[in-house]
Amino acid sequence: MEERRKSVRVYIGNRLGYWLLGKEKKIGPFRLTSISGGGLSFLTDKVLLEGEPLEVELRLPPEVKRISSKAQVVRSEPLLRKNLFEVGAKFIGLPDRERDVVFRFVSDRLKAERKKIMEAYS
Repeated sequence: MEERRKSVRVYIGNRLGYWLLGKEKKIGPFRLTSISGGGLSFLTDKVLLEGEPLEVELRLPPEVKRISSKAQVVRSEPLLRKNLFEVGAKFIGLPDRERDVVFRFVSDRLKAERKKIMEAYS
């Protein structure tokens, strides 16, 4: 499979809430599985269609910064077990300040993973 992402992505297990645009009711929380400066992926029990607009809300450590942004579904794949779908969505109009928080989170996570690997082999 060809990699189409433009940003480095890390895998995490934070919680995510999202809304279908035009609906008032929050859906979730669900499990955020990965994030990058360009978008995120998460697990849901709802069928979401490619191109569907969302509003997403999540919190990222270490500052426990709340990020809220519009997003658009770019893929939705059923998982073989658990009646879940893994959804990939790209951020739409994420402010630079919040994108910087995401980039900092990704960078910190990569540094921590690298440190753990280096310690395991030293």
